[in-house]
Amino acid sequence: MATRILTALVLIPLVLAGIFHLSDLGVLAVIVVLAFLAGLEWAELIHIGRGGRIAFALLGAGLTGVLSGLEPQMIAAAALVWWGLVAAELPVFLAQTDSPVYRAPDALAGLVTLAPALALLGGLVTESPWAAVTLLAAIWAGDSGAYVIGSACGRHRLAPNISPGKTWEGLIGGGLLGGAAGGALAWLAPGLASLPVLAGLGVLVVVIGQVGDLFESMVKRRAGRKDSGRWLPGHGGILDRIDSLTAAVPVYTFCLRGIGL
Repeated sequence: MATRILTALVLIPLVLAGIFHLSDLGVLAVIVVLAFLAGLEWAELIHIGRGGRIAFALLGAGLTGVLSGLEPQMIAAAALVWWGLVAAELPVFLAQTDSPVYRAPDALAGLVTLAPALALLGGLVTESPWAAVTLLAAIWAGDSGAYVIGSACGRHRLAPNISPGKTWEGLIGGGLLGGAAGGALAWLAPGLASLPVLAGLGVLVVVIGQVGDLFESMVKRRAGRKDSGRWLPGHGGILDRIDSLTAAVPVYTFCLRGIGL
């Protein structure tokens, strides 16, 4: 836990500095690099060979760059369809389906999961830094709330066949804390949206983010892994930090565009 907290104390200021001070080109470069690293982890989880991992990661990074130049609302709408399909798969997950026959579908799933979300995240940062901060604050608060409340009083498992440690109590607690974080950002950035809107979005992204979290847990369980990588001490890999965001960013973007932000 000490390592986890120390890593967060280093990362959070760096992330905030990047959001508010990087140029648009700098943001794009960071997002593409992030897509490459996440792609390497995904390729390893689905057991692609070493040379193939680099090719897959380059493909994911390139696709992220291409999508960054397209209309965000269109990308978000397409991503929502994908996450609807993922949500439908969660209750029927089978851990024993890690077979070479699934290699191509799993690779495609990785591209569809990572590239749209990272492209949209980069768009949020360049168009409205405070909107990006609100999203990240809600997700971070939600993750912390789910962990603390789930550990303290979690009794009813959320998805025991995928992630036995997650509970409904943790989800509710995380959602409430995410809503509180979203509401707090309404005070820091009063021109973004009203307190009820940002608080509601905070709850929504935490709940939807759990779909992304559980989906990555599915991939890791099939691979027999606890963490996706070792880039971040105490946290695991890049995928372990952005799993919730992959599902939350499209929903958040779609909602913001819907209310004219």
